[in-house]
Amino acid sequence: MVRGDFIDCPKSAPCDFGHWYKFAHADGLDACSACYTAHIAHTRLAQAFKERPGLEHESSFICDFDIPRVKALWRDCVARGSVDSLVSYTARRTTVIPCAGPTAVELTDDRKIYGLVNNEIDDFGICGACYEDFFVSNGMAHRFVERGPAYRASLGKNVSFICDGATRTTRSAARAYQDRDWQTFIGWVRGRRAAPDCAGLGGAVPDNRRGWTLAGVDDFAACEACHLDHIAFSSFRPHFQPNTKLHPGTWTCDLAHPLLKSAFDVCVERNNIKLFHNAAQTVLQASACTEGGIEDGLWFVLKGSESDENAFKMCAVCYACIVLPDGAGDKFSPRRFPAGTAQKCDLRLTDKNPRVFPTLMRLARAMGTQDWEYFDSYAKTVAIIPPCPRDTRVGGSRYKWYGTSSWAACAECHQEVVVGSSLEHLLPIKGEALPESRVHWCELYSPRMRRLYARACETHDVSELETAALQRTQVHAQVQMMMQVQNMQMGEQIRQKNRMLLNASMLRGADLIASSVGDSGYRYGNSSTGWFQTHAGAEGAALYNQASSMRTDVPNFSGALGMWHSVE
Repeated sequence: MVRGDFIDCPKSAPCDFGHWYKFAHADGLDACSACYTAHIAHTRLAQAFKERPGLEHESSFICDFDIPRVKALWRDCVARGSVDSLVSYTARRTTVIPCAGPTAVELTDDRKIYGLVNNEIDDFGICGACYEDFFVSNGMAHRFVERGPAYRASLGKNVSFICDGATRTTRSAARAYQDRDWQTFIGWVRGRRAAPDCAGLGGAVPDNRRGWTLAGVDDFAACEACHLDHIAFSSFRPHFQPNTKLHPGTWTCDLAHPLLKSAFDVCVERNNIKLFHNAAQTVLQASACTEGGIEDGLWFVLKGSESDENAFKMCAVCYACIVLPDGAGDKFSPRRFPAGTAQKCDLRLTDKNPRVFPTLMRLARAMGTQDWEYFDSYAKTVAIIPPCPRDTRVGGSRYKWYGTSSWAACAECHQEVVVGSSLEHLLPIKGEALPESRVHWCELYSPRMRRLYARACETHDVSELETAALQRTQVHAQVQMMMQVQNMQMGEQIRQKNRMLLNASMLRGADLIASSVGDSGYRYGNSSTGWFQTHAGAEGAALYNQASSMRTDVPNFSGALGMWHSVE
C-alpha cells in the first residue's frame, strides 16, 4: 500500500487528503484511491482517470464512485469500450442541485422533484440528485415522473420540500429490491414514513413504542426509526430483537449517540459484531465525554507518550467508538491519571472545543490512509498548545508568539504554516510570551494572510505581508469604533423608551388614584389614546403609545463586517 492510499472508500465524507483520481473527460467526477484500485485500475479504460497530484489539497473531495449509478455506468463503459455514457451523466449531473438530506428546503423552480407515477404513497417525492444517483440504475426510473409547473403551482408559494430519497431506509430498500419487488419497496418506505423520528441524544421515547434490543448487551435499545435506517438492511439485523417492554415510563435510543451510530456503520463494513458490542457497552457504562471532563476515567494516549504530562488523550468512549472499529487500537496505550483529577478528552464533541474538527480530520486521515506520522506530529505539537485566538486579543504566558515587530502568529498557526517554510529561521520573534498587561491577536489564521505568507516565502519579501497586517489592525479599530457607536445608539434608544414607559406607568397610576376619589364628569384624551378622568391619565396613555411605536433597531453590522472580511 502506498502512503496516502485510502484503505476504504470515504464515501460522502469530504476529504482534503489522500490520493484522488479525476475523470479526465468531464469535470465533477472524482474517485478515491480505494475505488480506483477496486474498480478502475485493472480495466482497459483506466486511463480515463488521472491522479490528482499531492496528498494535501486546497479543496475537499467526496468519492463520486461510491454512487450506485456511477458504478453501473462504469461497468457499461468497460463492456462497451467507451466512456460516452459516463461523460453524458457527469455533464448532466453537475447541473442538478445536490440533495439537501432529510431537511426541509424551499421548493425553488430550479430544484427538480420526482413523484410516483401511480401515487402509491401520498406526497412522496425525491429530488433530482437522488433520482439520478439511486433510482435510475436499479430499473426504477419508470416508476417516477418529474413534477412539472402545474403540480408546483397547485402547492402554492413558499412551499418547503423534504426529499424522501434522502432517508437511508429508502435508499437501502431501493438497493435491496430494485424493481423486482416494487410492492415490498413501497412497504418499507411506508413503514419508515410512519415511524416517529428518533428522539435524539437523551430524548425520551414513550414506553408504548417498540424498540430493538441487542443480544449480548444489557440495556441497549434502538428506536424504530434508527432500526429501519441503520439495522434492518445490515448484516447485523439477526442480532437485534423487537421489544415493547423496555422500561417503565420512557427510554432513550442508544443509536442516537453520534459516535455509536458511526461505530455501527464501521463495524458493519468490517462485519465485526464484537467490536460493536464493545462500543455499545462502553457508551452505556463509561462516563460521558463532556466539556466538564471525566474524573478517575480510563484514558488512551499515543504509544510513546505514556509519561508525557501534556499527551494527547481520548476517553474510553471515543476510543471504543472511533479508534477500535477502524482497527487502530494498537496505536494507543491505556493510561490512568492521579485519583480525583478530572481530565478533558481532546476529541470531545462540544462547541467549546475549537480544535475538535481539525483533530478528527487528521485522525480520519491517519486511520483512512495509515499515515500515522502525520497525526503523531500533530498530536504531539498542535493538539497540546492553546487554540488559535483568531481575532480575539489575548495575553499572558500561556500564549507564545512568532513573527516580526509588524505581525505575529500564535503557536498553532506557526506550527501549521511557518514550520518548514523558507522564512521560519529568519523571523526575529520565536516563541515569546507577552506580559499580562499586553495583548495580541493572531494574524496567520485566515486564508488571505496565509496566502500572503506563502507569497512572501516565494519572493523572500515580507513587505506585502507587513502592509496587510498593518491594514488589518487599522480596519479592525475602525470597525470596532463603528460597532460601538451603533451599540451606543441602540442603548440610548432602549433607555429612552424605558424612561417613557416608566413615566407612562406613573401617570396612569396617578389617574387611577384620582379616579378612585370621585368622578368630576369631565373627560380628557381623544379617540387614539382613549378617555380618562384626569389629564395625567390621558398624558400617560399618549406617552405609552409613543413609547410603543418607538423603534429600537438591532444594529446592522453588515457594512462594518464587510470591511473587516475584506482584509481579514
